[in-house]
Amino acid sequence: KRNEKIETKNITPFESYFDHRVLKSEIKYCFGNFPYYVGHKLMVPNPGDYATIFSYENSKVLVNENQNISLMSNICKHRQAVMLQGIGTTHKIVDSKQ
Repeated sequence: KRNEKIETKNITPFESYFDHRVLKSEIKYCFGNFPYYVGHKLMVPNPGDYATIFSYENSKVLVNENQNISLMSNICKHRQAVMLQGIGTTHKIVDSKQ
């Protein structure tokens, strides 16, 4: 019985562990339909505070708008440029073409 052949048709191929297409597909289908944690309200405790979100490559920003915490785009619609950097406080976020 030691020389019995093991059936391998249900085993994941070794190459798939390093295939970026497989990774992208798994991220989409395993995590794509669920809420995504971007930050806590303590990151922006005061009105006017903001914090850019690194995991979104700074294209999103968490903003405290008079105690309402919002996730907003951090990309200027006109110039396609990042508007805010890091963390800080601002009185108004203005996109030049809004």
